[in-house]
Amino acid sequence: MAPWSEVFRMKRTCLVLLSMVSLLTVYAQKPPRENSGYIPADNINTLPGQSGYIDPSGRFILRQTFEAAGSFSEGLADIKFAGTKWGYIDLTGKMVIQPQFDETSSFSEGRAAVKQGCKWGYIDKSGRMVIPAQFDQAYEFTDGLALVEVGGKSGYIDGTGKFFLQSRLSWSPWRFSLGMARVEVSADQVKVWGYINKTGRLAIKPQYHHAMDFAEGLAAVSVGGWWHSQTNEWVDVNYGYIDKTGKTVIPFDFDYAGSFSGGLASVVFKGKAGVIDKSGKYVVEPQFYGIGDFSEGLASIQLTPRGKYGYIDRTGTILIQPQWQDVGRFTNGLAPVHVGGGKYGYIDRTGAIVIEPLFNKASEFVQGLAVVTIFYERGRIDEKGMWIK
Repeated sequence: MAPWSEVFRMKRTCLVLLSMVSLLTVYAQKPPRENSGYIPADNINTLPGQSGYIDPSGRFILRQTFEAAGSFSEGLADIKFAGTKWGYIDLTGKMVIQPQFDETSSFSEGRAAVKQGCKWGYIDKSGRMVIPAQFDQAYEFTDGLALVEVGGKSGYIDGTGKFFLQSRLSWSPWRFSLGMARVEVSADQVKVWGYINKTGRLAIKPQYHHAMDFAEGLAAVSVGGWWHSQTNEWVDVNYGYIDKTGKTVIPFDFDYAGSFSGGLASVVFKGKAGVIDKSGKYVVEPQFYGIGDFSEGLASIQLTPRGKYGYIDRTGTILIQPQWQDVGRFTNGLAPVHVGGGKYGYIDRTGAIVIEPLFNKASEFVQGLAVVTIFYERGRIDEKGMWIK
């Protein structure tokens, strides 16, 4: 399955360490696969043994010895101390839901999927189990529904745990977004994608070779190409955009197309990455090897496959020349950068380093705080680079 068709599974079986850019960038040659709270150290390739959080001045907050920590979402973050199970802390670091779960997920729409023993259920923000642990798999709530699996079958439940929609056996469903959920269907020994609505009816006939969630009224889908029987995926496809009626609104002209955000989407055309608006017009001509999502008016770019990273504005003008080994998005006016030698610091919108590269790892700022690691110690800093205890 292609990486851009990645399911938003809430199951944590391990903590995967990913680079900051890999989650954000559309690449010209091979496309890779919310800022709703503080970023955990485990999300930024940290050292084992301790976790914590920082604020946007660089001061460490909640300088605690977490074995692992999840992102803050809706005011709570799931954490695990060494030798204990998973629980949740609030923004002050207070343990508000005691460690008692074998696996956990972030809160979404007031619910979090948690695992006790071999089954998943859902808790509310008080820690009360509002939907009993009965599912083999459980996913986040979106659009008032959550995808669950039990006994080899999948379907959707509402916030009370009532089955709202049972999936057909031939469908592989995904989460709802803007009232639509994409479904993967096997047909004639190949796989195609369509969309269902909340009644469970096919709103858009399965016909696309790749499909993404609807965002800002449009979804990126692909056609053409050929089925690679050894890898079980479509290759050499063309991407375009459809609306919720299935009408093509932006032609299938692209090698790859990302989801819209803030009225813009990253695309790849003839091996070069650029940015289009919702009319399909280029606002940044295809010219880069890789281009990230815009955040606070800036997007990361990479000129060559092994080149360094810089930033452009919404006109495509390079405002910060490529000079960093790795970068994150701008939040609170700051972005984490890898300066080389395993050291991370923070730059402002002019490209000037405002928090010295003292950290082995560093996250983006969220709600005024960021997570950093110095050797084996993790914690949170504020926007001045000061540790918050």
